[in-house]
Amino acid sequence: MREQHELMPATNLAVVAFLSAWASLVASVPVENGETKGNYTVCDTEVCLQRAKLISESIDECVDPCEDFYSYACGGWIKGHNIPESKSSTGTSEMQDDQLQETLKSILENMTVVYECQNITDKAAVAYNACMAVPELKDQPDVMREIMNMSGLPHWPITNDTEIMFANCTEVLNKTGIFTVLSVHVDRDVMNLTSNIIRLDQIEFNTVGRTE
Repeated sequence: MREQHELMPATNLAVVAFLSAWASLVASVPVENGETKGNYTVCDTEVCLQRAKLISESIDECVDPCEDFYSYACGGWIKGHNIPESKSSTGTSEMQDDQLQETLKSILENMTVVYECQNITDKAAVAYNACMAVPELKDQPDVMREIMNMSGLPHWPITNDTEIMFANCTEVLNKTGIFTVLSVHVDRDVMNLTSNIIRLDQIEFNTVGRTE
C-alpha cells in the first residue's frame, strides 16, 4: 500500500502533463466551421503565394498518392513543362537560373554606364554593353580575323592542310587568354547527338560557401 501511495503523485503528474499536451494540441487545430484557435502566422507575400501556386500546380490529383507518390507530387509539373529543344533537361533549378539571368540582363541593360571611378558593378555593365554591341557591327568577320591575327592565328579555318603554328592547344589558350571571359570545350551537340561541337560559354565561378 505504501508503494502504491508513493506512486500516486507521479502517476497524477504524468496524467496531468499528458492532458495538458493534448489540450494544447487540440487548441491549435482548426475546427470544422473554419474558425481557428491558437496563434498562426500565415505568409501572404507575393513570394509565398507564388510558391504555394507552384506546389499546387505540381500535384496531379488524378493519381493516388498511396499507389504512386512521385506521380502524385510531380505529375502536374511534368505535364506543364516540356523540355526545350535547346536543352537536354529541365527543372526548377534550371528555370530559376534562367529567371536570374533575365533579371541580371535587365539590370545591366538599364544601368548608366560610368567610365571613371568605376566599381565592380560599373565594370560589369561596361563589359556587358561591349559584348552586346558586337552583333551590331557590320564588319564582324573582319574584326574577328583581326583579333585572331593579333593572337597568332592568321589562318582560319584550320584544316588538315593548314600549317600548325602551335605545338598544342594550351599554347593557343595561353596566348589568346580566352578563358578569362569564355569557356571553351568540346561537347556533344544536343540537337544532333551523333556529332560533336566546340562550345563557347560564359565562365563558371567556383561555388561560394555559406560563410564566404
